[in-house]
Amino acid sequence: MNRFLLIAGLAVVLLGGGLFYLSPAQQGEQPVKPEDPERVEKAAFNGFDLSLSAPGETCRLHFENGQVSGDVDLSLPPPCRFMRDAEGRPQFYSENGRQLIAVVGGVPAEDPIDPLTMRPDCGIGLAGIEFSDGTFTATDYTMGPGVFCALMGLEQREIWLLLNG
Repeated sequence: MNRFLLIAGLAVVLLGGGLFYLSPAQQGEQPVKPEDPERVEKAAFNGFDLSLSAPGETCRLHFENGQVSGDVDLSLPPPCRFMRDAEGRPQFYSENGRQLIAVVGGVPAEDPIDPLTMRPDCGIGLAGIEFSDGTFTATDYTMGPGVFCALMGLEQREIWLLLNG
């Protein structure tokens, strides 16, 4: 009897956690249609104005602060989205003095079995831009193909892989 209750309780916890994990409303944003590939996202970071767009076939980060400006090309298809926190603000990560800007790109093929493929904040790839010593550079490691969602944040292992992979 105790084993049954333990298994039933575990199933309820896992199911409840899964529903919480998949719900876009819990992240403070309601589902919308995927962004237009021509859409530009903007953010501020360490005194720089950032813009994320796709002027060609891939995502590009433009940065400027009045003295320095430049572009970082990413190997992600549009639309391009900054990874965001629970309030919808662009989220930046730090590890051992290195800072990371994560970008989600592309649109996953809809799969009725996988609800993440129908979320507008999800894409098929994840790339990183490292900010170190006043310079922005694309990280060597890109994740995908898969399903990555801008409103779900990153796990520590994903941050490590983007910075060190």
